[in-house]
Parts: sequence; structure tokens; C-alpha cells
Amino acid sequence: MADVAPFLVGDLATPRRSVLGVLMQLAWRGRSPEAQRTFLLNAGVPPIALDQPDIPITYAQEVACLNRITAELGPEHSPMGHAAHFGSGVEVTSYGVLGLAMMYAPDLMCCGELSLRFPELCWGHARVEFRPTADGNVAQVLTVSGDAHGSRATPVLQQYVTTVDLAASLAIVRCVLAPDQDLRPTEATFAWPKPFDAEAIAAVLGCPVRFGCRQTAMIFGPEVLQAQPRLANPLAFRAYERQAADLAALRRVDVSLAEQVRRLLWAGQPVPDRDPVARMLAMSPRTLARRLGEEGTSFRAIRNEVRQQRAQRSLGTPERQVSEVADELGFSDVTAFSRAFRSWTGLTPTEFRRGS
Repeated sequence: MADVAPFLVGDLATPRRSVLGVLMQLAWRGRSPEAQRTFLLNAGVPPIALDQPDIPITYAQEVACLNRITAELGPEHSPMGHAAHFGSGVEVTSYGVLGLAMMYAPDLMCCGELSLRFPELCWGHARVEFRPTADGNVAQVLTVSGDAHGSRATPVLQQYVTTVDLAASLAIVRCVLAPDQDLRPTEATFAWPKPFDAEAIAAVLGCPVRFGCRQTAMIFGPEVLQAQPRLANPLAFRAYERQAADLAALRRVDVSLAEQVRRLLWAGQPVPDRDPVARMLAMSPRTLARRLGEEGTSFRAIRNEVRQQRAQRSLGTPERQVSEVADELGFSDVTAFSRAFRSWTGLTPTEFRRGS
């Protein structure tokens, strides 16, 4: 699959999140409230979560819970099969006010953008990229880190949570669209060997599935860009979008400003300058600089870090032109990009690509 520059990028693996995702998986597996309480106690999560499922937990706490859940999966499905069945049953209303904003969003791509802008509200785990492909389709690419935010996700769990996120995103599409808008992916690919229940996974997703691929992704036809939720309403959307922003802000109280800046730079296309980032954070450029200085860093340092990481990731795709990567990262021309890349890595983009 030939890739071009992504138009939407974000990370669902936030350091603080709701315990609801864990509780839903325990309930889906038939655990009684008392069994859920015992499970939470053994996993180091306060049992009060059963009465207040919106209380925040850390990403590491959730990973500890999910490592235990995947270790106890039954033999009737592979871990990916279990994940596909669970994810396909997720309702958009499970995301609360974020789900309501999605239901009233002006278009389907806005639903994806909302989840990446307010990831604290959707208990996902994958880094997500929406990108057009060279043949005119749209790819949703998902990757999961095994050690995000100090966690230790087993390889099995990495497969599991990526598949949950993939299946859940498709379930949301089916929730928000009208029943006669049967928008199915044309294909799903997984970066892992074929499991014994591959046919069941394909049936759940409703599309052909390939395994052992370069990346985990769902491929949609170009019509996904024009798809509109059946309840699309600008007034209702703005109201719930604002509520989602307020709630997400409450869950970011322990997220550093540097991390918030880093997320915005990863999501921007092209990578934005300081002033637009300051506006998005509702502060002046001077205040942004001062507060980042108090955290021992600077906007320029974070921007260079993100640019380097995005450049190395993009150059790892052979089909990408160096000029495309330069544009994606906000450089005026290839020469400026090459000069910056050499200062970061000691190599030109071409030399880096030859060695990767």
C-alpha cells in the first residue's frame, strides 16, 4: 500500500484516562460486580471505580488490568479474535459527551478528529494516522507502543488493544451513520501472523483481512470523506464539542504543558509554528515560552524533537518523496529540510533512507 502524507495524526494513549474501558471489558466477559471488585483490588485500582466509572486511572494501571485480562482469555478465540468481538460491540454513547459530539458532527472525518483531539475521553491505546493512499482510498493506520507512560504491555496485549481500537472505530462508524449507509472498509491488514480464527475476525469486520502485513490498518473507499452522521447538527455539535473540551481539560491537569504541545505538533499538518500552538492552548506566545521554560524546555526544542521523529517515520516509507516530507514538516524547501535533518542525525534524508 503506497502511502502519502497523513492528514490527521494523534495518540489515544493518554497518561490519565477513565476506568470505564476496563470495566466494560470485565462486564462483557460476564464478571459479576463482586468479581469485578476483586479484580480491581488485585490490580491495584480502587474498587470505588464500580460506583464511579468515570474516575481517572493512569495508563500504567489500565495496562496492568488488561495484561491480566488477556492472560485469562478463553481458547475459543485468539487474542485478536476476542478483541475484534469486544470492539465491534462498542456503542458511540459509551464515550459520553464525546460520543454525543460525534453523533452530531458535520462529517465522519470530524468524528475521528474529535477522538484524537480529546483522547482522554475515549480510552483507546493506538497511535492513529488517517492518510490518503496513492490509489485514492483512505487508510486508518494504528500502532501501539509496549512501554507508553511507564507501562509494560505484553506482545499479546499490544495485538489485543490495537485490534480493539480498530474494531471499535468501525463500530462507531456504524453507530453514527444511517442504517442505509453501509460504509464498510474495503480491507483490513494486521502486522501479525494469521490466527486460527482469521475467518471469524473477517466476519466481524465485514471485509477481507490480511495478516503478516507491514502495518495494521483499515482501508476505506474515498466516499468515507463525504460520509455524514445521520444526526449532523451544527448547533448541537458545538454544544457537545465544548463540553467535551471542558471535560478533557479536567483530565489533563497532570499532563505537562510540554506534552500538550507535543501532541499538537504531532497532529498538525503541516507542523504548526509557535503562535498557532499558543492560540490552541488559549495563551499568549510569551506565556507559552515562559511556562515551557519553567518545565525545562522550549517550543523550539519540542518542535525539533517532533519534526525529527516524524521525519524518520515518514522517510521509512519508501514511496514517500523527500519533498513531501519537507512540506509535511513545514519546511520552506527540501534544502532547508535536508540541512535540519543532517543537524539532527548526522545524515542527509537520502543517506538515512538507504540505511533504514
